[in-house]
Amino acid sequence: THLVTGTKQLFHLELKSKIAPEHIQSLLSGVVVDGKSIRAEAASIDEKNPFALGLELRSQRSRIAKRMLEQLGYVVLKVDRVRIGPLTKKDLPRGYFRELQPAELNLLRMSS
Repeated sequence: THLVTGTKQLFHLELKSKIAPEHIQSLLSGVVVDGKSIRAEAASIDEKNPFALGLELRSQRSRIAKRMLEQLGYVVLKVDRVRIGPLTKKDLPRGYFRELQPAELNLLRMSS
């Protein structure tokens, strides 16, 4: 997850209000946070929940997904990192962790 390689991360965010379609375009073209422009690789509104948003980023900055949306005037209720590089947290209960397998470490090295 080195800053130079920029491993992709997928976030699921829940907002207090519905996001405007023009703000999706703003996320894709870049939002200025702390004087630096951050651009999302992909952004989409959840079809089942108009208050939810999927956001794919390469930035490793702390809480950047939340800060991008706050910069656009939204209140973020929940942020969940669903994927980092090729790894997902599927079947991992909330609050638990596990050691990465050697094959998973190799996947991370190859994806960056």
